Amino acid sequence: MDSDLYPLRRSFMNKRILISGFVPSLTKKYFCIVDKIDDEFDYLVMKEYKRTFKALYAICKGIHILKYDWIRESEFLEKTLKPESYVFKDHEVIYNSIEKVNQGFRVFKGL
Repeated sequence: MDSDLYPLRRSFMNKRILISGFVPSLTKKYFCIVDKIDDEFDYLVMKEYKRTFKALYAICKGIHILKYDWIRESEFLEKTLKPESYVFKDHEVIYNSIEKVNQGFRVFKGL
């Protein structure tokens, strides 16, 4: 994946993540899980991509959707891995939508 198309933040430690579709068992403190969709979060994490409310919300906000492997492998290696390799890249529509939002398009502008 071309990281210039999907810029991700440089600092990965203690990222706030929202989980969709499963309950992770975290052993380390590399991530801060937020409970409510109204809370600020940096990434949405899913085991497999499904069109959930949280996924659609993340797309509208321009927030990247990552695979659960990012959390699992980060904990195994005891460091927070760069998320670029864990973005659901097989769903091109997701990324085109996120890129539009990051370029200024607002789905609910004026509402």
